Amino acid sequence: MSAYAAVYRRLIYPVYHRLVGHGALAAIEELARNEDLDRNAMLELEARKRADLLGHAAAHVPYWKEQLDRLGIAPGAAADPEVFARLPVTTKAVIRERRDDLVSRELTGNRLDPNSTSGSTGQPLQFYTDLRSKAYRKASTVRLRRWVGVEQGDTVAHIWGSPIDQARAEAWRGRLHSWVTREVFLSAYELTDDDMNRYAGILRARRVGLAVGYPSVMSAFGRFCADRGMDFPALTSVICSAETLYPQQRKTIQQTLGVTVFNRYGCRELGDIAQERPGVNGLVVNSDRIYVEIVDDD
Repeated sequence: MSAYAAVYRRLIYPVYHRLVGHGALAAIEELARNEDLDRNAMLELEARKRADLLGHAAAHVPYWKEQLDRLGIAPGAAADPEVFARLPVTTKAVIRERRDDLVSRELTGNRLDPNSTSGSTGQPLQFYTDLRSKAYRKASTVRLRRWVGVEQGDTVAHIWGSPIDQARAEAWRGRLHSWVTREVFLSAYELTDDDMNRYAGILRARRVGLAVGYPSVMSAFGRFCADRGMDFPALTSVICSAETLYPQQRKTIQQTLGVTVFNRYGCRELGDIAQERPGVNGLVVNSDRIYVEIVDDD
């Protein structure tokens, strides 16, 4: 760990989050404690959180009170996975039509933030997240990076193409955030040879330890660098997300960049859902934060 990373992790990050007070530090500590839970204890935690969530929804969220009443399901009973499966899936159409009825009427000590998808699969979806969601998203990011050996304050590069993220990164707050956190956003929207040459220089100059990007972009970037004899001694891991990671892409990234590749699954509505970690076959679900349900045989 560099001197700055140590200062950031032990001073800057905790002081900032205590001042803003949205609960990220407590969420980080909670998720870290949950790492020690065995399967049965984790299942009990999941059930308790589902019951708390459904109880809150029945009392304060008009849409979900309506659905539970319509189906004749008591909030406590709905926490059972078999009963929970009877609840209707919240589709994008439902969110568009009933967005205000999906907002809790009890927001004491909380705050809503407008959010949206990029619209890459069609029409953008407008929705809300809140402070609690933000806290646990941050905590999940910290945990998933620790799985691959990256701590708060270590240098991270995002080779990413979302116009939403690019606009945020280019705003003054985004630039300040990048300077303080040592996270750099490199646009993959139009990835030319000049862009990749410049990005390679940034990765070397900043001694980036983790790169996050699309599988297609990271494999193309890896081939570009390998063809020109570029190497990155500080780079140890690549996290791929937002697209399917195919075996050949994983192999290409590993061979050309000399790193270990980890697959991550998430979405803008919920944040990080699951990720690979060393020593485990498959993706590990953040099941103490997100309940993942298999809805049908497909």
